[in-house]
Amino acid sequence: MRDFIKITELKIKVKDKFSVADLLKDLNEWLKENHYVDLNGKEDYETLYTHALKSGGSFLDSWLWWRCVKYPEGTAKKTAYLRYRLNIDMHYLGDAAETEVVHKGKKVKLNRGEMSITITPTVELDFRNEWKNKGLAGLFDEIFKKRLYKKDIGKHIEFLILESYRLQNMFKQFFRLESTAEKETVSQPPEGLM
Repeated sequence: MRDFIKITELKIKVKDKFSVADLLKDLNEWLKENHYVDLNGKEDYETLYTHALKSGGSFLDSWLWWRCVKYPEGTAKKTAYLRYRLNIDMHYLGDAAETEVVHKGKKVKLNRGEMSITITPTVELDFRNEWKNKGLAGLFDEIFKKRLYKKDIGKHIEFLILESYRLQNMFKQFFRLESTAEKETVSQPPEGLM
């Protein structure tokens, strides 16, 4: 059984006019630039899209779940013991129809509503279940994680925390919110194995 170390949850909530399509395009580009793949090793991050039209079809309630993973730099996917995982959950409540606005002399179609985004970074250990299910290796796995590899796991957690804040800042830049990247310090201990 694989072990997950859930680090934190970062949330953004915005009520404004914005383009959902442009938001998803920017997110897709950020994930590609930072070498994330989906759970199958491709670039199809969306694992759930659901929506419901309410109030006679004028109000949209939709959920999008994106799941992506990244392997530590210099580690081959086949030999990696751990990987980074980002769960990105987006919930849009707003007008189903797009609103036209004029921006820099051009007509642009925007969505008007509320977007809630939750980013959940997780470090997955033994994600292929190669150690836990192999008798003596399973016993060694606990010693390996808690004693021999503990410092390295801490470094991976620190890396993923910084990566998650960079993703959060990408969202904040998209929505033109104040970025707090330089003000924040991470002091929250991770949940899970530690």
